[in-house]
Amino acid sequence: MVKENMTIMDGVVRVLDLLSREFVLEYEVHMISICGKKSQMQTTFSPKCYFKILKEGNLPLKNTIMSGAIELRKYLKKKNIDIVFSVGGSSLPVSILATRGMKIKTVFCEHINFTAASQDRIDSLIRRLLVPFANRIVTLTEQDRDVYLKSFGKRQENEVVSIHNWVDEKLLTENVSPNKHSQKIITVGRICEQKGYKELLDIADMIFKHYSTWRWDIYGNGPQFEEIQKEIVERKLENHVVMMGNCKDIYNQYSEYAFYAMTSQYEGLPMVLLEAKAKGLPLVSYDCMTGPREIVRDEIDGFLIPVGNKEEFARKAMKLMEDETLRQKFSMEARNNLSKFKKEKIIEQWRKLIVGLEDSKGV
Repeated sequence: MVKENMTIMDGVVRVLDLLSREFVLEYEVHMISICGKKSQMQTTFSPKCYFKILKEGNLPLKNTIMSGAIELRKYLKKKNIDIVFSVGGSSLPVSILATRGMKIKTVFCEHINFTAASQDRIDSLIRRLLVPFANRIVTLTEQDRDVYLKSFGKRQENEVVSIHNWVDEKLLTENVSPNKHSQKIITVGRICEQKGYKELLDIADMIFKHYSTWRWDIYGNGPQFEEIQKEIVERKLENHVVMMGNCKDIYNQYSEYAFYAMTSQYEGLPMVLLEAKAKGLPLVSYDCMTGPREIVRDEIDGFLIPVGNKEEFARKAMKLMEDETLRQKFSMEARNNLSKFKKEKIIEQWRKLIVGLEDSKGV
């Protein structure tokens, strides 16, 4: 598996950690970070995995394409790799260049969605030019699979596969006991523009005028951390919105909260929504492309809000804040549609994909 940088913690790295621990039971697994700093890693992949950083340092894409491709090609030859899973658009140039002319099969694993990626000129160009060279495409949602099939009309139906991330089994085996008396909201994610934290603060301004005893905790780190922290102080929200930083034991935190809120502008398949749902939390989320609609059942276990409608988000959040019975109702429903996110089903989909590539003679 190849990703631009596996040493920076994000939802994709957490998913790769789970995948690697399953794949090593059947395959020889190599986790390749094109760049990164090992000293800052917060995830330890399975000890049965081979882990390598090709270029030391948190480097921009333009500084790793050619040198990274050369180093990756050497590694692939040395280790006799059969299949390369290229995770995210930023890894695609290196993976495709490294494997050209070789018999290695390549799989592009989308970790956001095609529509969102197309808003960025570089990301759009990478996908338009290089995705056609991949043997298979894996999307996180059926919604995104449909978009890929329409965007790359020459693709056969079986060449674009939708495979969800799975919910960590330990979340499903634990007893769910949300704190019905909690007056805290939780959000987890990288502190960056994609996650909509400035809109979150606008929403917080609205709700805390009416609910002064509540607070909203934000877990994570990222390039906007200091900017958002400064804005919290400027808006005089520091008693209500708290930047918690990274948390290695986030699973145990969910049970301390009344509900989960997500203001992302776009996603792939947000693991944090799945985790919060598995822990029995009601959900309030923007209905962004893609993922929330396949997780949240509007008015059954949460609320889906049109992207950018901050007033509606605030109204629905306050509805949950004032109605403990509604929170309990959503909580009881939360786990009832998680079967499609169970590990055994998803591992079987990956297994089928790998076997199909091993049996094929090329695309």
